[in-house]
Amino acid sequence: MSFRIKIYFASGKKEYAQKKQCIEIFNEILDYLRGQSNKEEFSVIEKFEEISNPCQADFAVGFPTILNELNISPERPISVIMFLSHNEWGDDVNQVLQSPRYDIWGIFRISKMLHENRDPEEFGTLTALVKKLLRRLLRSKGLHEEDFSKPIEWKAKVANQNISSGFISLLSEPATQRLARKYKDALLDLQKAGFGDFYEKKAAKHTLLSEYQSELNSYFTKAPSKKGHVPSMLILGETGCGKSLLAKMAAQVLTPGKQCTRLNISAYTQNFIDTTLFGALNGSYTGLNRDDPGILIAHAGEVVFLDEIGDMDAACQTRLLTYMDDCRVRPRGMLDDIIAPCYLIAATNKDIDKESSLFRQDIVHRFDHIIKIPPLRDRKDDLPLLVSLTLQNDDVNPRRGESRRVERISLDAVQSLNTYNFPGNFRELEFILRQAVNMAFTEGSSCICTRHIVTKE
Repeated sequence: MSFRIKIYFASGKKEYAQKKQCIEIFNEILDYLRGQSNKEEFSVIEKFEEISNPCQADFAVGFPTILNELNISPERPISVIMFLSHNEWGDDVNQVLQSPRYDIWGIFRISKMLHENRDPEEFGTLTALVKKLLRRLLRSKGLHEEDFSKPIEWKAKVANQNISSGFISLLSEPATQRLARKYKDALLDLQKAGFGDFYEKKAAKHTLLSEYQSELNSYFTKAPSKKGHVPSMLILGETGCGKSLLAKMAAQVLTPGKQCTRLNISAYTQNFIDTTLFGALNGSYTGLNRDDPGILIAHAGEVVFLDEIGDMDAACQTRLLTYMDDCRVRPRGMLDDIIAPCYLIAATNKDIDKESSLFRQDIVHRFDHIIKIPPLRDRKDDLPLLVSLTLQNDDVNPRRGESRRVERISLDAVQSLNTYNFPGNFRELEFILRQAVNMAFTEGSSCICTRHIVTKE
């Protein structure tokens, strides 16, 4: 299957040289699109074909003066890309814009398209516009949605399944570059706490709180620079936007080879959270028949991740605030403190700045760094990369031997995803793509199409 795209290059004798330039420019764009697509939709275009009758053209390229002189009455408006011959916007341009005969797709300065004086941004805009126009023309010539598709690795090929597509996006996408810089500055600052040597030499877990007390107090009393302040980071963002991803990656940097210890505040009762965080002595409450060191003491020198900290009650907030001031923990039933500094990372989807928020502002002010992750709806430029990487995740698109259940995704499906706001953010994107993979596989199709994209809207 192949097609010729018929173009009318409008020009008179005076514009003959510029007409040749236009033909060269469009041939260059076509060669680029065919080369970039790698046997994708534009490979079916054999060549642009110049014609003499504008009414028979797929679209027209011309200068305003010539377009105004054409005496034609097409059955439908002709799609036109207009060039300014001398970079001037005059009455002739306005006449073309007002004419019902023309559907203007774009206006460009011809001088900025030529190699010797090319404006990369303007030429890139023209290339993107021609790409969009050609896709519409090919669709009108009988190609199906599956014919306009790309392999799932079209943006980048994932070489390691341990790499998180969501985290790659947080560090690479233009909308999150400021976030990435703040995050990396925070990590550099937290690393100054220097818990690495203690983390590497720490003895095996003890059974008695007195043993923890002896080891921790002995070490940190001799290293006064490492006590008295909890290095901390607070991550803000909507549900599913990547807060846990950021915390886990921070743990890999701060304590290599060791996962962060995570406590989801919203999943437990407040009494359980208090004991789980700060510990309790044997017999301090009914049913406790052993010493419980709590997370902060048991994981001193490591990363402790308090997820959904915005749901913590006032009493626990007070104890946490005291801990962040001096790194000291007093388990329930004990008379003495234990020095147990950790890298403290917390996250919440709550608006902590609201007056109605139950989260204490003085705790917010204790955090060394506050990182806010933008929602996915504000990162649409990165959506194609996210889709490509997510579809290479075995949890979303499992392998069947050497191949995957789905190998391609249509451009229409990508566009459908791009128009959705994703209230559930990246987690919802994973869910939608997982369902799409299952639906396509059930049909016996290796390509995700718009009919497989099911959203809430």
